[in-house]
Amino acid sequence: MSCFQSWSKSGAWGLAAVSLAALAACGGGGGGDANAATPSNFAQGSIEGFGSIIVNGVRYDETQARVSSDEGATLASEALKLGMVVEVLASAPTASPTGLPTAKASAVRTRSEVEGPLTAIAGDMLTVLGQSVRLTPATFFDDDLVNGRTSLAVGQRLEVYGHVGQDGVLTATRIDLEDDTDDYKLRGTVTALDPVNRTFNIGGATLSYASLATQPALAEGQVVDVRLATGQQGGAWVLTRLRAPTSLVAGQSLKAELEGGVSEVMYQGAQITGLVVNGVRVDTASVTLPVGLAQGSLVEVEGRLHDGVLTASKVEREQRLDGDEGFEVQGRITALDTVQKTFELRGVKVKYNDSTRFEDGGLAQLALNAKVEVSATLEADGRTLLATEVEFDD
Repeated sequence: MSCFQSWSKSGAWGLAAVSLAALAACGGGGGGDANAATPSNFAQGSIEGFGSIIVNGVRYDETQARVSSDEGATLASEALKLGMVVEVLASAPTASPTGLPTAKASAVRTRSEVEGPLTAIAGDMLTVLGQSVRLTPATFFDDDLVNGRTSLAVGQRLEVYGHVGQDGVLTATRIDLEDDTDDYKLRGTVTALDPVNRTFNIGGATLSYASLATQPALAEGQVVDVRLATGQQGGAWVLTRLRAPTSLVAGQSLKAELEGGVSEVMYQGAQITGLVVNGVRVDTASVTLPVGLAQGSLVEVEGRLHDGVLTASKVEREQRLDGDEGFEVQGRITALDTVQKTFELRGVKVKYNDSTRFEDGGLAQLALNAKVEVSATLEADGRTLLATEVEFDD
């Protein structure tokens, strides 16, 4: 038995294996349609564009999909926003002669990493519920944060989507302003476990599980999903719920692609045989890994997912999370201001200027209800896209 096999069968992962299979029948909730495609592929990543959602370079038609939050609440497809991290169950992607590969989604589930108080701001670094959060040029902001990062203030309650990267820092792909006061939530890796005092850490937050009715069997390195009371006791946040992170992943074998940060690295001698990427266990024994891969590296993984373990066929470093690539939005224009040189589609505000390339008839074609495909970069406010190219679709 390899080191990876021993680790994946340990007690620390028993709860996770059960939770990953728990949604096999329902796909995580949501509306959807009985005629939605039978899933053969799984994807996890941030939403990079619209006109069907774009995740990991694939355009997923979500019109017949069950859409839900990571708490199982049913969502309308309009609730999906740029920068949100999602899981997608879908048909196999097929090549498109006009652009990105396309697939039909049967389920889409949002997944944020932390929801809690903003306690510190230092340049591009935030502290949210004890977690270090890094802002990048590709971090999207909620519309309520009108001026993006300059609208942030200590004491706000934020919900952060993103990927845990170097040194446990969460690279934010989207930040929303929340007004819920019931409880906080956090997902991460157990460290500094103290079974005597019944505490452990996630990032810089100390959590107490002493008040839980049933005391859990925890282990260092286990990935958990917790809910917390909004007040602290003795310097620790008090757990009201603890579970392994649930997922759309069911017991069937699926082709899979995911992007995110490496939270754990497993070895057999000097060879890396396993990783944990965004809570998914990855068997890397049969692939060549990038040089210098370590805990905190941002990666994109392809392979086959079965019983909660992804057997990798390819592992590459991921640069997209740092904003090196642009965004694409497709749809009909619902608002147009030719004085301010802005328009809206799919709830996204887009600016254009003299450098914007207009195809198929040029700027004169820009009008309400026109169907367009926009390639763009994110403006400094974190809310507005600047169009580099606009194509018109008849």
